[in-house]
Amino acid sequence: MINFEFPFDEGWSVLLLLLMAVILALQVMWVLNTKRLSTPRKLIRLGLNVIFLLSIALLIFAPYIEKETPRQQALVYAPNIPQDLAQQYSDSLKIETLVPIEDFKGKGDVYLLGHDFDAKDLAKLYGSSVQWRGAYENGVFSHLEWEGILRQGQRQYVRGNIVVAEDTEISIHMGDDMLDSIQLILGDKSFQLQFLAKATGRNEVSLRVNGEEKGLVRYFALPNAPIHYKLLFSYPDMENRRLAEWLGTQGQNLSSSIQTSAEAQQLAETSGEEIQFYITEPSMANTAALSEAVEEGASILFTNFENTEAQILQINRALGTGFQLSRVSQEGNRQVGSNLTSLPFRFAEKPNQWEFYDGAVAYQELGGAKVGISLLENTFPIAFQGDTVRYGEIWSQILDPMRPIEGDYYSLKQPVFEGFATEIEVNSSNPKNRLIADEDTVFMASLPINSFITKGKWIPAGNGWVTLSDSLEIYIHANEFKEVHQNQLISHFLRSQPPLRGTEILTEKKPLSYWWILGLIVVSASMLWVEPRVNK
Repeated sequence: MINFEFPFDEGWSVLLLLLMAVILALQVMWVLNTKRLSTPRKLIRLGLNVIFLLSIALLIFAPYIEKETPRQQALVYAPNIPQDLAQQYSDSLKIETLVPIEDFKGKGDVYLLGHDFDAKDLAKLYGSSVQWRGAYENGVFSHLEWEGILRQGQRQYVRGNIVVAEDTEISIHMGDDMLDSIQLILGDKSFQLQFLAKATGRNEVSLRVNGEEKGLVRYFALPNAPIHYKLLFSYPDMENRRLAEWLGTQGQNLSSSIQTSAEAQQLAETSGEEIQFYITEPSMANTAALSEAVEEGASILFTNFENTEAQILQINRALGTGFQLSRVSQEGNRQVGSNLTSLPFRFAEKPNQWEFYDGAVAYQELGGAKVGISLLENTFPIAFQGDTVRYGEIWSQILDPMRPIEGDYYSLKQPVFEGFATEIEVNSSNPKNRLIADEDTVFMASLPINSFITKGKWIPAGNGWVTLSDSLEIYIHANEFKEVHQNQLISHFLRSQPPLRGTEILTEKKPLSYWWILGLIVVSASMLWVEPRVNK
């Protein structure tokens, strides 16, 4: 079937066709009314005029032929994929055409095998419908993600996917200290590692597979400003006194000394003090002070449980939390660490809750507020034994993840790669319409559903540590985590491609050669010039 590609919209194209028809009609009338020409000469001149105008029309309206051909299916594989492995995939998918990426030149349905492709390789696939199969080697990360900017004491999560051919340990280390680890068995496995961001500024921790370092997890931690704690208890004890002393040594603000009755605590709340973190007991759950604290986005930690199951239900009813316990032992407290015990319960895992110390401590986010529960028994003996460092680590691990959000909150997913767009998100009471990242201006746009949150995209041009808004830094990767970078490149390419088609017929357009059209114009114009001069 012959079709035309009109260079203008429909109205102008029709007008141009009418103009050419008028010109042709005038030419016909002029030739027919020329009495000195014989009939054969009139026919020749008419034919030449028709051919000339037709060739001009062909040049303008670009005719092409549509031809239906069976869609081609090809398995295209990366340079690092052995041909016998590619042949196995080809046989299982029942695809006859097997082509290395460097030799591929066609179009149609492409099954892309492997991940070792660069932008030049992927450019060959434009216009094809592509389905991708990674085919990763053992011990290779296919996906990695962690937070690039944190607050000191905030929990860092490293998530990823890896193919393992045997039992494998994935671990994260700072120097000689293992921060977290996980055991994986055979297959394509997802994993999550977590640890607290203790040091401020630039941080680098080692990501290892069976003890072998695969790369460094780099992030930037902002320092925490002191916050205002208040301890609400109906009676003083050594646990509360030691905790108050430790908070004071950490530079935190304490609103008052520990009171001796619930009534005194409720009266103290009328003083107008801005409390950011409450540490209290279950009997305080129904007080107006804690209800207001949740509404204002403060954090609350409950300790000192006696009738545990009933008191958990009381907290759930009073504050709208959803904590759920399971009893671990009928014989008494359980061990959750060296010289550290817990009540014989464990918190059930829930999507909106976070737990640690083997389920002995958990917290839940309620809007901007955080409500936590600690089932740990007395920790003060650890400090009295002289191990103040470990005592501080225990309470830092409990309190730091629950700290209220302070100032501007930045979110940026790592790893960020040189030359690859990344998204920066800022949650601020004073939204910014632009940021400066490594001397580049990043324009930010507010979200329709929340004007305090702005997002912007930035393409870094260099690598290494670069500044963001003067006080922050971001690490830009160049060669580390190569497979993760390649996967991001392929995923971005696939999002721009058409979906794999179900039809088995491919319509191919074959335009008429412009050289033939130009030749026809030159020949017909020459003949029109020569014809009147022959046999005059």
